[in-house]
Amino acid sequence: MLEITNLRNGTVLNAVDILTYVADGISLPVHMIPDGGFPAGTPEDEVKGILVTWLASPEVLRYTAARGLNLVICHEPLYWDEREESPLYRSSGPYRNPLDRKSHPNNLKKKIIEENNLTVLHIHYSLDKLIIYDAFSEKLGLKEVAAGEMYEKVYSLPEKMSFRKLVENVRERINLPVIRYVGDENRIIEKVGNCWGGAALSSNRYFTRRMIENGAEAIICGELDEAAMFFALEYGVCLIETSHVLSENPGIKEFADDLRRSFGSVPVEFFEIKIPYKIYEHGR
Repeated sequence: MLEITNLRNGTVLNAVDILTYVADGISLPVHMIPDGGFPAGTPEDEVKGILVTWLASPEVLRYTAARGLNLVICHEPLYWDEREESPLYRSSGPYRNPLDRKSHPNNLKKKIIEENNLTVLHIHYSLDKLIIYDAFSEKLGLKEVAAGEMYEKVYSLPEKMSFRKLVENVRERINLPVIRYVGDENRIIEKVGNCWGGAALSSNRYFTRRMIENGAEAIICGELDEAAMFFALEYGVCLIETSHVLSENPGIKEFADDLRRSFGSVPVEFFEIKIPYKIYEHGR
């Protein structure tokens, strides 16, 4: 990415400068970025300190304010959205909007943001393309591209191994307490795909299908649902689930480090989001 040096010489840093910096890194004009933007604050807001994270939870927002920072950059959306269900699927009474209930998390987030005058920049696609996808491949030790391009690439493993050994290898690299997988443990794997984040969910089946067409025998995923698992079983392909957040944290941290190097005039922190679930083991 291009280093912006004039901001180290007393020039005011505005929130839009960060978005422009990311857009330059993927060679797109800002207006062509397909998602993200400013769900809180404005592009003209002056940046006094930056916190970079996967999800802007209330805990993250409070932490940002306590640290004297004022710009939160999150990869996932700030607010919890939902579709308006068809009357066939809901009660016969009036439709209730999510924010009608004061205890809805979105109301709490808005309150924290307003009380602390925070700006929130949501960057999804651009961070995937800029750094998150490649950072997960690097974390997994995947370097040699055997086929495909962009997010459909298939990698050759450094050495062939059983699927069971690949599962163990991934678990160690990601430091997971538990790992879910689909497929024959004894199958010998040579080529794998990277379905980081939510790319392996059944709603994003295109990526899984294209990797299979490009020769993937196993796909290392972020988050999975059972429909995606059944699809893989019918196709005869192995899957390994890591975690949506853990597959994207390496790239988000690397992005925070890059901002720290490139925007030396303001402090930059990375807030690590953990996996949200706990593991129950019978008898323990």
